[in-house]
This record gives sequence, C-alpha cells and structure tokens, in this order.
Amino acid sequence: MRIGTSKSPWTIPLSLVLVLLVAFPCFSAETTGQGKSDSEDSTVIDTDAPTILPALTDEERSWLKKHPVISVAQDPGWPPVEFADENGEPVGMSSDYLNIIEQRLGIRFDRVRNLTWQEAYTRLKKWDIDMTTSVTVTPERNEFWAFTKPYMNIPIVIVTRSDVTYIAHMSELAGKKVALVDGYAVTEWIPRDFPDIQLVKVKDDEEGLEVLQRGDAFAFVDNMLVIGYYLAKLKISNLKIAGETPYLNAQSMAVRKDWAVLAGILQKALDSITESERAAIYQKWVPIRYDHGFDYSLLWKLLAVFAVILAGMIFWNRKLSREIKSRQKAENELKNSEHRFRKLFDVAPLPLVFVDQNRVILNINEKFEQTFGYALDDIPTLERWREHAYPDPEYRGHVAETWDAAVLEATEADTDIAPTEFQATCRDGSTRTVSVSGKVIGTDFLAVFYDLTERKRAEEALRESEERFRTLVEGAPDAIFVQTNQRFAYLNPSALDLFGLESEDQMLGRPVWESLHPSSRDSIRAHAQHLNETQHKESSHEETILRADGSSVLVELSAVPVNFRGEQGALIFVRDITERKRMEHQLQQAQKMEAVGTLAGGIAHDFNNLLQAINGYTQLLILDKHEGDPEYSHLKAVAEAGSRAAELVRQLLYFSRKVEAERKHLDLNQEVKQAHGLLERTIPKMIAIELHLSGQLWLVKADPIQIEQVLLNLGANAADAMPAGGKLIFETENVVIGDGAQGHPEAEPGRYIRLRVSDTGQGMDPETIEHIFEPFFTTKGIGKGTGLGLASVFGIIKSHGGYIHCVSEIGQGTRFEIYLPAAQKPLLDDSDKTQEERPQGGAETILLVDDDSAINDFASQTLRKFGYTVLAAFSGEEALNIYSNHSGKIDIVILDIGMPGMGGHKCMREMLQIDPNARVIIASGYAADVQIQQTLKAGAAGYLSKPYRINDMLKAIRTALE
Repeated sequence: MRIGTSKSPWTIPLSLVLVLLVAFPCFSAETTGQGKSDSEDSTVIDTDAPTILPALTDEERSWLKKHPVISVAQDPGWPPVEFADENGEPVGMSSDYLNIIEQRLGIRFDRVRNLTWQEAYTRLKKWDIDMTTSVTVTPERNEFWAFTKPYMNIPIVIVTRSDVTYIAHMSELAGKKVALVDGYAVTEWIPRDFPDIQLVKVKDDEEGLEVLQRGDAFAFVDNMLVIGYYLAKLKISNLKIAGETPYLNAQSMAVRKDWAVLAGILQKALDSITESERAAIYQKWVPIRYDHGFDYSLLWKLLAVFAVILAGMIFWNRKLSREIKSRQKAENELKNSEHRFRKLFDVAPLPLVFVDQNRVILNINEKFEQTFGYALDDIPTLERWREHAYPDPEYRGHVAETWDAAVLEATEADTDIAPTEFQATCRDGSTRTVSVSGKVIGTDFLAVFYDLTERKRAEEALRESEERFRTLVEGAPDAIFVQTNQRFAYLNPSALDLFGLESEDQMLGRPVWESLHPSSRDSIRAHAQHLNETQHKESSHEETILRADGSSVLVELSAVPVNFRGEQGALIFVRDITERKRMEHQLQQAQKMEAVGTLAGGIAHDFNNLLQAINGYTQLLILDKHEGDPEYSHLKAVAEAGSRAAELVRQLLYFSRKVEAERKHLDLNQEVKQAHGLLERTIPKMIAIELHLSGQLWLVKADPIQIEQVLLNLGANAADAMPAGGKLIFETENVVIGDGAQGHPEAEPGRYIRLRVSDTGQGMDPETIEHIFEPFFTTKGIGKGTGLGLASVFGIIKSHGGYIHCVSEIGQGTRFEIYLPAAQKPLLDDSDKTQEERPQGGAETILLVDDDSAINDFASQTLRKFGYTVLAAFSGEEALNIYSNHSGKIDIVILDIGMPGMGGHKCMREMLQIDPNARVIIASGYAADVQIQQTLKAGAAGYLSKPYRINDMLKAIRTALE
C-alpha cells in the first residue's frame, strides 16, 4: 500500500550513513530497491567456502535426537529482518540464518504461521512455542528465555516528516508523541530513559508510518533496516530518518528457559556461518538506493525551463557557428551543451520526441520507447509515427490536422504548443490515451507526451461507480437524503414521497429542523452533534417528521458522516415505520389477550371444581326437601347463585376459548335480524337501529347462541354509549383478504364475512381501547356490569377462528369490525338435537375417580341415592389398583382428567389395556383441552363438563351403559 508522497526528497543524515557503513561493511552500492523480491526466499549459502559443522557434545547430540522438531515463531511484519511473504511464508534475514542452521544441525524447525508478533510473543512467554529467531535481550525476557549471543546489531533511528530538522538527541522528543511497535524491546527502554516522551503504540511498522504521515505522531522509532525497507518498498518521499537513538537492536535467538542446552547448540551453529554467507544475506535483503514518486507539476516547470534553455542553446550554437574566430570554443561549448541536453532528454520521466523542420524525428527518449514500444528505427519520420500510432486513416488525418494547427498557432503566437488529447496505438496493439503538448524551437519542435490512460480508466470507473450508486439510491424504497450545515443538500425520490413533495427544489437549502415534529427537534440536534463529534456511524433511532400536508409520520433514522461536494455533512437513511409500529402494537395486544385468556381458562378450571362441590351438595339437599320445607327456599337460592356462578365461569371460558361450541351453518343476516328484534324491545326508543345487510352472504359455521350473545352484547354496549340517543348500525359483507385482515397480522388469507357494529356515541380514548377486551375491565359504575361482556365477545370470535378490531375516538362514536371465516356449503342440513330423556338410576357398579374429596363424596352419595354401587378412588394409580382387583365387576368408570400423578388420560389408556371393553366417562373443568380431545378419541365413552348437574351425570351414565 502506498502511504503517501510529497515534494520533499527523503534524506539520511551523514552520521547515519557512517553508522550504516560501520555496522554493515558488506553493503554494496550496486544493491537497489529491496534486492531480491520478497517471493525469493532461498537461503544464501556460500558454496565455495568450506562448511564448518558445529562441534556438538554427546549431551547436545542426544538432546537434538530427542527433539527432532522445534517450533519457531517469527515476526510477520518486520522486514527485511523477518516477515511473511505474499503466501504467508516466513522470509527475511533471520529466516535465512535459520535455514542455514537447519542444514548444519540436520533438524527441522516447524515455523508457526498466521500469528501477529503480539500473539506470538504471548505464546512464546508461556512456552507454547519453543523459540524465536530475532529478539533483543531485556531483563523481563530473561525471566522466561535463554539467549544466544547477538548475531545482528542494527541501529534504532528516529523517522519524522521531511520538514522536521535534524534531531541530535532523544531528549528533543520530550512532550511529543512518538510511535512504537507494541511488544518490541524499545517500548521498555524509552519509558525508562525518557519518561517525558508520549508513546503511541502501533501493531507494526506500516501502521507506524501511516500514523506519522497522518500527523497523529511527531516521530516513529524503530530498527533502521526495517525503516529503510518500508521507505523503499512503499516509495515514501515525505518522511526521512532525522536522527539516531542511543539504542541498538542486538538481535539474538531466544529459546524457552528450560531448554538452555538448545541456546548453546544454536550459538555453535551461528558461529559456523562464514563471513561471506553473512555478507550474502545482507546484500540480499538490505536496501541502499530508493526510487521515489515523481512530482509532475515540477516536471512541467522543468520542461518549460528546459525548453527555454534549449531554444537559447540552439540559437547560441547557430550564432557561434558563424563566428569563425571562436569556432573551436563554440564547438566545445556546443558539445557540452548537447551532452547536458541529451542527458536531461534521456532521463525525463515523460515520453519526448524531437522533430526537425523536415518532419524527421531526430530523437526519442527511453520513456517514449517504454510507453509505446517503438524504437527510433521504427519511426524515422513524423508520418511513419502517425501510421503506427493512428492506424485508422480518418483518425490519423484528424490528428495531423489538429497537431499541425496547434504547432502553427504556437509558432505565430510564440507560445507553448497547447495540450491535445489523442488515442495512440502501441506496438503491442494496446491503445493509450495521451495528452500531447510541446515547445516550438526555431523551425523544429519538441513534443511531450503525458500518459492519461490510467487516469482515464480511473475516471471512467468512478463515473460508472457514481452512476451505479446513483441508480441504487434513486431506486431505493427507503428515503435517503444528505444534509450539510443542517440543511437539505440532496433527496432521493422516496424522500420526496415521504415528505409529500413533488420536486427536490422544494426542499433543497431548507433547514432540516423545519421538517421535524417539534417533539423530535431537540433529540435530532443531540444526535447530529454526537455524529459530528465522534465521526462514527450513528445507531438508528425513531423520530417523528412532518409531511407537507401537516400530517406526521413515525420513521426510523440512521446516519453516517460524509463529505458531500466539499462540505462535511451526513447521509441519512429514513424508513417509514408507522404501519409496522401499528401492526406490532396490535400483535402485542393480541398476544396479551392470548395470555389473559390462558390465565382466565386456568382460573375457570379450578373454580369449576369448587362449584361442582357447592352445586352438587345443594342439589342433594334439595332432593330431600319439599316445597313447604322452611329450608327449601334457601337451598333454591343457593342453587340459583351457583348457576349464576357457573354462567360467570362459562363467560370466562368463552373468553379463553375453552368451551366447545355447538356449531351449525348459519346465515349471519338472519342472526342479525333476530338480534335486531330483541334489541328494539330492550334498548331506549331514541336509539335508531339500521341494518345494511349484503345480499347472497356466505354461510358461517358457528354456535347460534354465542353469535346472538355477541350481537346483543355489542348492541347493549352501544346503547350505553348513547344516553341521549343516536344510531346503532349493523353491516354485513363478503370479503376476501390476503396477508392480514384489516390490521390483523395473524390473520390467515381466505374468505371472510365482515360484520360491522357501529354507533354514534361518546367514543373511547386510545388507553380505554387497549383494555376493553380484558376480563373484568369496565367503564360502567359499580353494580352495572361485571366487565366480562366484551371479554366474552373476544373469546367467542377467537374460538370461531375469527378476528375482532375496535376503532373509536372521543366524540366520534365506536366501530367494531368482526371477521368470521366463511364456511363451505353444508352437505347435510344441521338438525336440532333430540330432546333429552328423563335420566334414570340403576343397579350397576361404578368406579368414581376424582382427587377432590368434596366432589368424590358428593358424586358417591348421589349415585348411591339412585341405586348404584360406588367404588371411590382419589388418584389414577389407586383407580387402576381397584379396577384390577374387581376385574369384570365394574360396569363403568367416571374419571377426572386433570388429576396429579399419572393423570386421567394415562389412567384410561391402562384401563383399556386391562379391559378393551371398559366404559369410561371423563370429567373436566373445560372441554377444549388437548388431553381431553385425545382421551375422547382414544375410546372414552362420554364426557361431563364441570360443574355438572345430577341429571347430566345420571343421563351420561345411562347413555354409556345402554
């Protein structure tokens, strides 16, 4: 990655050059760039010099035999000392040393890859990795490593920007920020010796140079070889080595402390490496000469000066040729001048062509040959060049006409030849975009070519990218706009739609705050301030904006800082979430009602057990009394209260959808008409009832009693909301819905009958609407209602697979919308049930199973009263034991389904295994339980719903027996 360039050349102080030459006498002035490329990782070995094998002791050889593979970690980002190449393989000077040692000792080093130096250092300290190749000895490291003697001594230098003067001593950095690579030894030395220096720790040298170039640090301190490598590799010309430090990187190999014997072995191997092998490693990796970026603005200035000088030289040379007396002197000066011109001409970084008045090409420079591939022999004349460069005759004519006109104009006006852009074909067939300008020199001219190919490609790529992203932004369904200086600078079409505008001009330049709801302005300002201060992406948040028509919209806003047309601003994404929030709210309400329903069902189930005992014993007592008995009227009052309590529980079960409805195919219009007749007689006369019933209405499969309850309940509530009179309206209509029934996200697509019940009464506020379907919630006075009316309506509609929704505003009345699934046309007419026969007693044996002792006692007394023999059990386990002991003698079993222990469902299954012909009647507090349905399908002979009447129980027994 190129970190950056500037016009200032990179310099090394003379003292550092001397240090470099002293420290590395094997440097060669012929070495350029990086020496060999990073990919060339072959070890440099002096094949001519004799190989000196390390003299190892028997103990050392034995140790190596026990440890044939040794794991090694190297720094992946410290070139040229050690680093990872483009394939992730360890290379560098220390790696070459390690390769030589590996060959000398005949062992294998397992190089651990893909770790940063910080990660490797942590594992080396814990001895998860055995050794490393290039580290400096410090007191801390002596605690866990054993070291060889230093085999490389590298100066540590100070790098700064080019405009910083020479730094003579580290104390000059006091109070300044200095970047260091985290984990290197220098991070321990500098705080110890120069505590006033502010350290900025970076992960590697490239990041350190980037931090320095950005101005986040005044200087960067590290190994001179590594610094030199990166300055050369990255062609950095705006940084320089500005001073020395008192430190040297005395690089040693380090092994785990308990392997000190290995440190001695490595030292012997290092001692066996010859001076010529060491020199070859340095020559391979150490950079001496550097290539720099070129300042083309400086080039144009040089070329202009050059052109003027060139014109003067030619004029002067011609004048000297006429001066015979000074001929020899003029020839020498001309020769020197031509030499200087040719040198400047040849090394110019731009393609140059010198053409005489006869259109003969006198010379081309090296850059011209490199760019276009043509030698001077290929293009001896301007015409031949044009034939090669512009093969299309028509285009060639255009080039010739344009260029000749430019030369003529420059000659007449005595100015430079104006730049002209052409498409030139190279020798290899490729086409390059070039800008050609030049200077007329007498009757000759110098043509200068500036290659625009890469810039043009970049411009085209940028144009395509801008077009692509513009298409994405213009077509985005979300609103997107840009604000600078807190004013609108750009809006996409979706943003115009969101704000209710027709043209972008209506919004550009206007303050953003004007489009925000007053309640959101302070919040938005705070978010914008935070965004400007942190320059980080803003997390999304919800706000309210105003549309052009004055309405407000709830939106989700997120923003990122951008530079738009040279100004700092924010790119803001806006999504309309009004409908989503409304749907979420309704879904939450539906889920809340489901939870309340579950709670109501559980309460009703337990309450039914209590009512069973109360009502049962009351019925038993009444059986023993006659109407003249003083206690008879009291018992009848208790029985009536129990019936009312049972009806209250039944309403709870309607709400929780735990009552099995008796459903028939109904014409909802007929049910509305019947309810209309009843309401006319019961609600105040000043309330007018209107019916708007659709013809050919689809049928629904529903319980007519429950539907009547829904209609009467809604009608009565509407009447209460209109004490001064008004209208009560019933409407029916066939509808087909897709993905949601009028705001019900849980609705299944299909055919529905919509029933609307609306009034012109007082209406309700949003808070009241949120609670109207909750059990025991009421706005009526004490004694005027239980609050179960609308809860029962909700439960009935849900139990029929339908949906109910309320819309109301204070003073605007209320509208209930009910959706009931349409039924298929019935194959057979639903017939009325036959009238119940009078229940009778019997003499059979009955096993009564219920964990509630009160219910068990009441039922046992009742059955014995009607002639039955009763065996009682209080659990499923006890019932099975009794049933097994009375095999063949028990005629029927009454079994509570909701008992602790094994439960009624499992108990019945095991009874049927004992006797497949066993007759079992199950009893429960509600009928929609999944276990009850499974038990009925598994072979139960009947069902009793608690609290059941004595007659219900006796009839169920006779039905099952007969």
